[in-house]
Amino acid sequence: MIAGAIGNKVGNFAAVVVMNLLGQACWPVACLAIACLSFSGCGSEGGGGKASPAGAEKSAGAIKRRAADKLPAVGDYLPPLDEGRIEIAPPAGWNTMPRDVLYLARFVQGKVSELPRITVTAWDTPLPEITELTEANAGQLAAELVSQLKKDKKTVPEPPKPIILGETLFLRHVRRARLASGGEVVVQALDTVRGGRIYTVELFADINAPRGEEYEASLTNVRDFGYAVAANLKFPSSESSASEPTEPSPPAAGEVKDKPAEVNPNP
Repeated sequence: MIAGAIGNKVGNFAAVVVMNLLGQACWPVACLAIACLSFSGCGSEGGGGKASPAGAEKSAGAIKRRAADKLPAVGDYLPPLDEGRIEIAPPAGWNTMPRDVLYLARFVQGKVSELPRITVTAWDTPLPEITELTEANAGQLAAELVSQLKKDKKTVPEPPKPIILGETLFLRHVRRARLASGGEVVVQALDTVRGGRIYTVELFADINAPRGEEYEASLTNVRDFGYAVAANLKFPSSESSASEPTEPSPPAAGEVKDKPAEVNPNP
């Protein structure tokens, strides 16, 4: 136990040294180094992002996980999307919004003009070597996402970290954004990779607090709805999905190759 504590302190010290040495300009590289430290000991690559067997012991610092049956229920699944690669279900009682070229699916709890809202997008991974998200490569993808978020000048109070929802491994981050109307929202993003495609489940919620930095309570109130959609995603094999009907092609959301530019909801 003493040796483990010393190891953790050494890892934390090394992370600080990396950040100080590389500086602001090389933040993505530093994040990659820190990610490597954080992910060491998480296990070998395999399972296509599947969770460890039920009942497996979790060491200190193990990846957080949430079982699908402990999350809010989901409703009926939409027809297979993204050329049959994925099936998506909204939280039970939520409304499905009309299709849009930027999204595979959009769900809203109340009126179309209101929040909270959940969107699901798909785009080709910028790292061709990562075709499936695993514990072994999650740190590499996390560093890439950090780099993109920094390039886009996003406010990210919680950087990408791994979480297992249901049986699927995701990278979760939280960012804040401002609406055109002046209101502030919190966005919880969950990213996973299947077949070279990044699938992103994003939950948008109003920040009901005097300051944007005080977003935690607002997010916690609805966070599990986003978790539920992610935990219940289905990824049919190409063989099983070949004979299944798919959503009509226009608009061709499944053909999006690059990450769509962020469009914040404007209630």
